[in-house]
Amino acid sequence: MQIKAAGIGAEASRQPACHGRHDAVDRVREAGGAVHQHYGRVDGLVNHAGRRYAASVEEIEPAVLDEIFHLSVLGSIVAMQAVIPLMRAQGAEAS
Repeated sequence: MQIKAAGIGAEASRQPACHGRHDAVDRVREAGGAVHQHYGRVDGLVNHAGRRYAASVEEIEPAVLDEIFHLSVLGSIVAMQAVIPLMRAQGAEAS
């Protein structure tokens, strides 16, 4: 996963589930701060994290399912937590 905004990027961890997860969370938060510092504001966030994994339900390994769930759900929430306070401080309102 990579977070980019006009040349500002932060690589999030592609480690298996449970390994490097806290590092990835920290990197997402740092990326939000870096965008704010560079541009002086954050006007929006597009959450589009995901991973393709082709298998039938009975073939999915629990560790892979855990990784996909955390990327899709936790990744989006952490990104929102990183930018919502910045946006509210600029006067943005929740809709």
